[in-house]
Amino acid sequence: RLSALDLVSGDPAAAMERLRREGGSFHPGVAAYANALLGRAALERGRIDEAFAVLGGAARRSGANPLADQTAADLRRALDAAVADSETDGCPRLVLRLAVRRVHLLEIAERPEPFLRLGACYEELGLHAKAAELYRQIPRQFGPSAVVKVALPLARVTLAGGDFADTRTRALANAVDAESDPEWTRLLAEASLAAGEPGPAVALLGPRLAGGAADARQPD
Repeated sequence: RLSALDLVSGDPAAAMERLRREGGSFHPGVAAYANALLGRAALERGRIDEAFAVLGGAARRSGANPLADQTAADLRRALDAAVADSETDGCPRLVLRLAVRRVHLLEIAERPEPFLRLGACYEELGLHAKAAELYRQIPRQFGPSAVVKVALPLARVTLAGGDFADTRTRALANAVDAESDPEWTRLLAEASLAAGEPGPAVALLGPRLAGGAADARQPD
């Protein structure tokens, strides 16, 4: 029965209709197989939302899905396509597409960049708590190499969330000097001033401010 699903070769429309019927089968292996093929077809046609829906159905039956590896690869392709679309469609659509699927997609993803983009979208939409949660999940999933990638955005969202002490700790660990680390210096300055402890910010910004003042005094 499984092999017959994609052998209705003379009539593509009939083949797709057969797959849709079998996608609702009570037999988990048949349903997973049919949804895997439907998802790939949707992905090839650029129907990302449809691909996510049916591939998700196949993935939930991964134990019974003879195409489990293909399904995971296609979900990764759908994830990349959704992130690419967000550059033109904007963040709200990406958040809607990925929010409910985030946990599973994190499990099967091979690199953190799509989730860094999702985190940036959370930030753009003012969803700082969700962004912080995601940035903390990324290193747990992708290992030590991802720690550096989330360090700055995580500090940004902790500052936006009002956790000045946490932001100051992160910035102090990363800001070497104002010239080489302007973003870390800015975060340290903002967090220190907000916490009423300007000392660390003055220490980093002082040389730059002094240099700027000296330049301003130079005659033309």
